[in-house]
Amino acid sequence: ASGGRGTSNIYYGLNERQELEYSFTVGMSRIHRETERWNATLFLEMERKAVPMYHLMVAAIEGIEAGDPQKALSANSHLKAIFKYFFDNLTDSNISRELWMAYVQGPHGWVLEEIDGVSGGQSLVIRSVDAFLGIRPFPTPEVEALHLPLPQRIWLDALREYDIRAVARAINAKEVVTELEAMVKHLSPQVWRMGHMQRMVAYEGVPRPERQKMTTGKSLVNIAPDENAMVEHLKNQLALRLMQTR
Repeated sequence: ASGGRGTSNIYYGLNERQELEYSFTVGMSRIHRETERWNATLFLEMERKAVPMYHLMVAAIEGIEAGDPQKALSANSHLKAIFKYFFDNLTDSNISRELWMAYVQGPHGWVLEEIDGVSGGQSLVIRSVDAFLGIRPFPTPEVEALHLPLPQRIWLDALREYDIRAVARAINAKEVVTELEAMVKHLSPQVWRMGHMQRMVAYEGVPRPERQKMTTGKSLVNIAPDENAMVEHLKNQLALRLMQTR
């Protein structure tokens, strides 16, 4: 997309010293710089913590194919740790609610008309879990191609095509089905998605009268650029995904 993507803007934005190579807040106060750095760090560290889980997803599929479904029983603990890291660190002391929209998310989210910019909904770890668990509907290839590089799309398509929950049910692997359903519960209203909604509404609702649109999974081009419309749009998008998380 014209505004970049999470991989280019965030995952590859930090150098070995954990400093942003390309910053929107150069010359601004420490809290401006820390808000931007933590915004990138939060998503990057979630991906680092997800790498063992990605390996276990592959091992789970290989195990079922090899007649050893017990290998599918280990990924859940990693998912819990990833979500805990997110909620523990998405705080006003790390990411300022007052500054985040104007100085951090805004420049990522404001792009060409009719094209969504970078948003947290494009996080690879969340899309991977959704794909692994077969939570529908899947994004269209055209939209996903705007925001994810080809290797990530190939990975997600492989998980979706296999549909491990359907396979586990078909072979009556009861322990595997139970563990996979536990992963679904961690995406459910009681855990990730409702918690994410409650945290992000506080950030999205900050008054920014100059903004034209902001992205939370779908464009806001045709929505009035006021805070109430922004927050309602975010709530509606997350509520829809809550209903789809089954």
